[in-house]
Amino acid sequence: MTTIVSTKCQFENFGNIDFGTVGALSSAKVKATGNIGVRCTYETPYKITINDGQNASNGVRRMKGEKSFLPYELFQQDCKTSWTNASPLSGKGTTVNTINNHPVCAKIVAPLATAPDSGTYTDTVIATITF
Repeated sequence: MTTIVSTKCQFENFGNIDFGTVGALSSAKVKATGNIGVRCTYETPYKITINDGQNASNGVRRMKGEKSFLPYELFQQDCKTSWTNASPLSGKGTTVNTINNHPVCAKIVAPLATAPDSGTYTDTVIATITF
């Protein structure tokens, strides 16, 4: 009897990051967190990248409102290392049926050059796992 176990990785969860309600005149960085869960076969090395989103300009991620944009940054779990295609997060599959959770730290860039218009701001980023 013979079998081959294929190498595999998949995302298990990738939720929304919600900054909540933010004051338009705030001069402090507003922070929120999310999570990316990954399940891989044992010892399979992987890298996770996150693109710049749908509204980026000159390499700056931006959430789009009705009339204006709000810049933000994404960081790896230490909230210091930028999370971009150029700086992926590396990991390795662990025991069977274990999800490796990787926190995502998001910050609205402040101080802003101008006060943003009131309203809801959104963006969509794409996370990619390579193994």
